[in-house]
Amino acid sequence: MGVTLQLDETALEWLAKEGADPEYGARPLRRAIQHFVENPLSKRILAGEFVEGDHVRVELGDEGLKFTAVDGTNLEQDEQETVINDQSTVESEVASVGD
Repeated sequence: MGVTLQLDETALEWLAKEGADPEYGARPLRRAIQHFVENPLSKRILAGEFVEGDHVRVELGDEGLKFTAVDGTNLEQDEQETVINDQSTVESEVASVGD
């Protein structure tokens, strides 16, 4: 099952803004996703903060993105539809926010 990931609207907008650079295309966005999502999430998984089966909600906090484990079974239907399970979906979600 792995770990599922859901970014709220403000986190997606912030990430799209951080990775926006029309001159270089998607490369800066990819680096922003690595820097602000993949790396911190990986460190927390390795530290045991998140384990297989966890659903992680990502929100914009005062000091950047905030990662919180939540019970995925209690999500509303519209929230379940926005759950992001792999990196290609993260990139398409962020790209659509930047449009």
